[in-house]
Amino acid sequence: MGRIAFLFAGQGAQVPGMAADVKDLPKVRKLFDLAESIRPGTVEKMLSGTQEELTRTLLTQPTMFLADLAYAYAKEEETGTPDCVCGFSVGEVPALCFAGVFSEEDAFRTIVKRAELMEAYTQRVAGCMIAVIGLAPEAVEALCDGGKQHPANYNGAKQTVVA
Repeated sequence: MGRIAFLFAGQGAQVPGMAADVKDLPKVRKLFDLAESIRPGTVEKMLSGTQEELTRTLLTQPTMFLADLAYAYAKEEETGTPDCVCGFSVGEVPALCFAGVFSEEDAFRTIVKRAELMEAYTQRVAGCMIAVIGLAPEAVEALCDGGKQHPANYNGAKQTVVA
């Protein structure tokens, strides 16, 4: 078999019910219990919250952390330990946790604090980010044309995030 890598998704990949299919695995249950002891209600929102609720940064980041790690634990049971891990954006934290750089507790506390700080910032500063899908980066740059909007993330040949 070839080498295996796990990629941990970032904000924007959240969906209602994520990780429901792996929630009963012992390692996942332990992770969810830890999360509930730190931030009660997070697991319930991840499992049964609406898309609108899960889109709010304050909830998105902790739930993505839990889902990313839960799926990694489930996949590890199936395939064994991966040769490497990487994370996209907020997915970097669960990737580092899975790799043993952070404990689950430290990583979850970090992601909760990150979400709180980002949520507080968005309450004070007007602005937003939006993913433009289907246009080449050059076309998105031309649309921004030096105004208040700027490309912030080049996610792929046909997806650029504008802030």
